[in-house]
Amino acid sequence: MEKVETKQSNQRVVWVDWCRAFAICCVLLCHTTERVYWLNLPGFGEYPLIRQVFSLTMFTIGRLGVPVFFMISGYLLLDRAYDYERSKRFYRNNLLGLVLTTEIWIVIYNLFNVYFYGYNLDFEVLIRNMLFVKNTEMTHMWYMPVIIGLYMFIPFAANALQHTDGRILRKIIAFAFIWLFIIPEINMMLSQYFNIESCTLRLAIIFTLTLVISWVGVYILSRSKRIGRILFFMK
Repeated sequence: MEKVETKQSNQRVVWVDWCRAFAICCVLLCHTTERVYWLNLPGFGEYPLIRQVFSLTMFTIGRLGVPVFFMISGYLLLDRAYDYERSKRFYRNNLLGLVLTTEIWIVIYNLFNVYFYGYNLDFEVLIRNMLFVKNTEMTHMWYMPVIIGLYMFIPFAANALQHTDGRILRKIIAFAFIWLFIIPEINMMLSQYFNIESCTLRLAIIFTLTLVISWVGVYILSRSKRIGRILFFMK
C-alpha cells in the first residue's frame, strides 16, 4: 500500500492511522473468536444464549477489519488520475511485489505441506495455485488474489471516477448495496420461512465487485465537505 500522505504535504493522515489500527484489532478479534468459540452447528447450538450472542457479536465486529483495510486503500489510491507513466509506476512499485511475493509463498506452502503433512507434490496443482485458478490448502491465502485483482484495476477505476459525476456514482452504489446486501437477506428469509426460490446474481466476480464498491464509496465520502468536517475532529 502507498505511504499515507496528504496531497499538500508529507504529514501523516492521523485518522487513517486510527482506522488502520482499528482494522488490525478487528482482524485479531475475528480470528481469536474463531479459535475460542465453535461457530458452526451443531456445536454452537450447545452454548448458552449469552455466549452465543457474545461470540457472534465479537465475530461480527471482527469481520469489519478487512473491509476497512480496503476502504483505506481506496481513499489513498483513487483520488488521482493515472496517466501512462503513473500507471506503469503503480504496477511496478505496488503490484509486481505483491504478485512475486504471493507466488513465492504459494511454492513455500506447497513444499511445507509435502514435508510436514506428507502430501504428494503435484506440479499441476502447484501451477494452478500460481495461476490463481485453484485455491491453496492455506485458507488465509484468499486475500492475496483479491488484493492483486483489485490493484490491477486501480488505474482504470481512478480514471473513471475522475470523469464521472458523483450523483451517478451514488446511484450506482445504492443499487449495488441493495442488490448485494439487501436482496440476499430477503432471499434467505423467503427460502427459510416461505420455501420460495431465491433470485440471486450468479457471477463469480460478485465478491470483487463488492470490494470495489466499498472503495468507490469511501472515495465519494472523502470528497464530501460534511464528512470532511467529521474527519477533521478525528485528527
